[in-house]
Amino acid sequence: MIICLICLVLAFAFLYIYRKVNQRLYRSELAEDLVFDLGPRAYRQAVQVRGQDRTKPLILWIHGGPGLPNPALTYSYQEALEDDFIICYWTQAGSGRSYYLNPDRCQEGPSYQELEGSLDDLVDKLCQRYGKDKLILVGHSFGSILGLGYAKAHPGKLLAYVGISQITDMIAGNFLILDMAEGVINRLGDRQALASLTKAKRATRHALQSRYIEAKNYLKVERLAQDYLRTIPWKAQAKVFWQALSSPDLSWADLRWYGLMACQGTRFTQIQADLMEEAQRMDLTAIDRLEVPLLLVSGALDWQAPLDQVFDFFDQVQAPQKAFRIIPGAGHSPFLSHEKLFSHCLKDYLYYHLKD
Repeated sequence: MIICLICLVLAFAFLYIYRKVNQRLYRSELAEDLVFDLGPRAYRQAVQVRGQDRTKPLILWIHGGPGLPNPALTYSYQEALEDDFIICYWTQAGSGRSYYLNPDRCQEGPSYQELEGSLDDLVDKLCQRYGKDKLILVGHSFGSILGLGYAKAHPGKLLAYVGISQITDMIAGNFLILDMAEGVINRLGDRQALASLTKAKRATRHALQSRYIEAKNYLKVERLAQDYLRTIPWKAQAKVFWQALSSPDLSWADLRWYGLMACQGTRFTQIQADLMEEAQRMDLTAIDRLEVPLLLVSGALDWQAPLDQVFDFFDQVQAPQKAFRIIPGAGHSPFLSHEKLFSHCLKDYLYYHLKD
């Protein structure tokens, strides 16, 4: 027992020292942790700002989920971008740091329309604060649904839109995921798994017609498929876990939110229910034109945002400039697994677009 306690104390001491070293190594000249009242109901929402020069272009990052912010991990991939951009990481209402800023609303999450209003307010407030006319919008996964819709509706406020693991129709995407999993399961000859998959396909076919999936079933397809389509090795996942724990930006609110997601799954789903159901209803495949430059970035091994669906959208959409970059060996979050390649990809496109 004593040995275990000693090991635990040493582990915490090592982690504390490692975090302090990270804080000294990773420094931004512009480092602000802001709170804004956003949206029609004035949710207090956290925005982490990092950069080296206030004169550089603004990037606003919309995280995925819903309810999956990771501001503590931004240092692992943003460092290569901070010399050239001011990067604003928005933690959406009803998640992470923003959830704990609204204790009077802890029993509910925002609606999709409230997030849209919050995003529009935030774009205006950031541009005003940093003296910009427009900014670059980056959306990842669920955030790419919100981001693409905003790029369509408000092109005059954006320099460019970047969709990472772009989602255009989640229910149709689920069908593609099940098709991929079915091929693997057939090769393995797993009859029990095949029966579960066949049942899931029937439910998804019905959902395509009704445009509705209950929040409790939001990730059912992914959970069914992940054992057969997993692309990120455990070693890489352990690396991300360590990066989060040793982050110079890790806060108590981050730890509380990670704990809620891990230990109170029903509570998490209850908070995100409206967003989960709205996200399933969204069908952005009808968007055939954007008035802003477009960059899409996908991991070559990403099955959660199927490449076939992203390719189809890229082929159909017209934009002043457009590009599609695929990062070899990466999955659904290429900025975490392939930080340098992702940063080069983003900078190269934006340099070209912003050079004038």
